[in-house]
Amino acid sequence: MDYAPGTSYVHFADKLQIFLEVYRGWVASEWQAIKAAIATEQAAGGPQSLRIARAVLWHHREWRMFRKSPRALTMTDERVHQARVRERERQIAQTSELIEKRGVRQTPARIYANLLCLKILCNAVADGDTAIVGLKERDIRARLAADVDAAAARGRAPAPASGPRRNTRQPPLAHDVLAMTTDLKPSRTRSAW
Repeated sequence: MDYAPGTSYVHFADKLQIFLEVYRGWVASEWQAIKAAIATEQAAGGPQSLRIARAVLWHHREWRMFRKSPRALTMTDERVHQARVRERERQIAQTSELIEKRGVRQTPARIYANLLCLKILCNAVADGDTAIVGLKERDIRARLAADVDAAAARGRAPAPASGPRRNTRQPPLAHDVLAMTTDLKPSRTRSAW
């Protein structure tokens, strides 16, 4: 199909609006991959949490170059920042809906903390950061799967199955972050910062 120059601007105000539409499509396709991982039989790909971790990691790796753009533009363009925040709101709602089907309720803050840790780790693997620091991808996948389990459980998820099990009570990363932030009490005095 041929398009004349400027045809896109009949449907979109500018290039940024086109970019944001592609971003929304990317997020939607990621959720389709998650739903497909949930629908897959366990025998076909291991435990559900590991299938979800693999799907999200694959999606981040496949779209690595595209994902760098919204992360960078968030710092300089308020429209991109707002679009990412709105997508996070949708992701929190979608996650809440998925885990409520399992009879589990999580606070939006806990879901958000798990989501951010998952995204950061997936980006680090996709960008090659974890390989540079010598981390094995299977260990990261196990960590991601444990965080997926934690998001869908009332209590702490068990330690990842791969590797030595020295500390069997190791909480997921997002749980650590959330515990640190929820233990903080607001101060009545002005901060020195």
